[in-house]
Amino acid sequence: MVLQNGTNGYTGCVDTHIDDAHPDVNFGQEQHLWISAYYGYWDGSERQRTLIRFDVSGLAPHAAIRSARLKLHNFDEHGRSITYEAHELGERWAEDGVTWRSNAAAQSWTPGGAYASAVVARSVKSAAGVDEWMVWDVTDTVRKWIDQPASNRGLLLMGEPEYLTAANRFRSSEYADVSLRPKLVIELASAE
Repeated sequence: MVLQNGTNGYTGCVDTHIDDAHPDVNFGQEQHLWISAYYGYWDGSERQRTLIRFDVSGLAPHAAIRSARLKLHNFDEHGRSITYEAHELGERWAEDGVTWRSNAAAQSWTPGGAYASAVVARSVKSAAGVDEWMVWDVTDTVRKWIDQPASNRGLLLMGEPEYLTAANRFRSSEYADVSLRPKLVIELASAE
């Protein structure tokens, strides 16, 4: 099963990125997402983090999930190899209002996103990795979202460490070519 905006009538993915160099700007309707790790590197340093959420309410409660993988298409890279971590978000946010400082219009949150410190998944980008899919194994997190729907506030993706001089740009759920939009690929256990 593939959850991807524009595929089989699915419209449940919302995504954006937030940027500490532009802390009050919303990027919710952009056709790309950024993750960057240039914090403290030069006077114009910045950190950009991607926020993404998939509606999984169409799956039956306690569905037998064999695997769930988040996939983002990387089309632009800067810098060296880096690990991008996924963290669960601790607060709700609105795609058309979230910024570095606010989870929606005029609703402050922890600058940079209110996220759990625990890492739920990692994906390593090679130094030359461009025009490829990056993949995060989010199986346990998706199981939790299905069993506890209120816990689904989405994921925050960030570089680790955030000072490593690396950045990547990914296609967003608004991108014109549906096949390159973010997707959540879920493999259900077969009935025996």
